[in-house]
Parts: sequence; structure tokens; C-alpha cells
Amino acid sequence: MGEKFSAERMVEYSVTFCRDNKFYMTLAGLFAYFQDVTIAHSEAINDGLSVLAEKKMGWAVINQAVKIKRRPKYGEVLNISTWSDFCEKCMATRSYQVKDAEGNVIIDGFSRWALLDMEKRRLKNVEERVAKAYLCDIPPVLSMDDFTIDETSERILVSEDEFTVRRRDTDTNRPVNNTKYIEWAIGLLPDDIFQNYDISSCKVHYKKELRLGDTVIAKGYLTEDKSKFFAVFERPDRESCVAEFDICPYEKD
Repeated sequence: MGEKFSAERMVEYSVTFCRDNKFYMTLAGLFAYFQDVTIAHSEAINDGLSVLAEKKMGWAVINQAVKIKRRPKYGEVLNISTWSDFCEKCMATRSYQVKDAEGNVIIDGFSRWALLDMEKRRLKNVEERVAKAYLCDIPPVLSMDDFTIDETSERILVSEDEFTVRRRDTDTNRPVNNTKYIEWAIGLLPDDIFQNYDISSCKVHYKKELRLGDTVIAKGYLTEDKSKFFAVFERPDRESCVAEFDICPYEKD
């Protein structure tokens, strides 16, 4: 049986944005920190990047959900914990919990992953040794229901863009890195929403990978009451990723 893995990270300037002369952590920065802690956990159980590369295997994230109680600021030291409560066949889930210096939980995250044969682009079963090392007898911080994207709310198109996937957008597994989708999504926010609203939760469904050279059609949608924002990314022939954000008016702290 595995254990919860924890690491301390300071909020660096490179992952912040400025509002009211305060520097808050970006959502893409948060996802990048989650990614770094995930890799550190894998390295700790001898299933890190080099090991996976030699086996021509890699983990691909399918779903992510985050609930934010308070957005961290520049200079804060965060304790980020991660653990897996499910790891069977080719699938695994992973929880994240972020605490501030006083020990307060300020962010909860949950994700679902699939292990791939990177050459054949097919699902691969997790080795028993690895599954045992990952599995932890701690319940997840969120549930599978938190991955569900709202398909019933009426969406109003507010932004649109078209661009090509560049090398800087891809990761070691060659498709677009999951943090890039978050950057792209925030870029679709209308200026008044970006400046005057906060994101309280986020869920992302990575459906089909985008790769170097692909043409991306990106669209941003708001609900009429401005309580939700959706970002949709697609190639001309298929939908690749959908993200949903719960938003609320920004309150000065």
C-alpha cells in the first residue's frame, strides 16, 4: 500500500497575474504545480519519466476537476499533497490538496488518468508493483461526478480564435500539454470577465489529443447569468477538449 506524497512549492512570479496590485497564482500555474508534484510522486516510487520512456509508456490525463476556496498569492509557500485511491488495469485516479502556511485547505483537485503504450497509442495495463505503490487508503477529495461537464445550460458565444499547435505547446509525450489548454481557455475570457470575475471551480475533459501542426478552432461561451464559462477546442474534424469554469464577481481581499 502506498502513501500520500507531499511537496512544498513557493508561488513564483512566473505563475502569477496582477489584480489590484496583488499577484495571484494563475490557474495554468496551479495545473503546472499539480503536474510537477505528480511527476515527483512517480519518481519517488521508481516509475518516473526515464523509467516510462524506456518502456515507451506514458500517462495521459482524461479528466481534471478543481475547487478553489482561495487563490494563492505570490510568495506564499504551499503544501501540495497527492495520492491515488484507484489504480486498476489501465486507469487510475489522483487527488490533490493544497494547504497554505497555516494548514488551511485552499484548493482541492481530482483527476483521472490512462496509461498508454506511446508507440502503438493503445491502452496499457499498470504493473502490479506500480499499482500497489500508488494506491493509498485515503478517500478522494472530489468525486467522479465532479468531472461531468454541464451540457444543459444555454451557451452564448463570446470569443473565437483559430491557431496552429506549435512545439512550445507540446510535452514529452508529444501531444499538447494539459496546462496549455488552461492557458488557451483563459485567453478566451472576455476582458471584463477576466478583470472582474474569479474562478471558483474548473473541470476539463480531454477527449482527443492535439498534436504539433494541428489547426485548433477555439471558442468561448458564457451563460446568460455569467455564472459559467466554457472553452471548447476542436480540430476541423473532431472536438478535442472541453473546459467548464464556475465564475463569480471578484471580491477584494
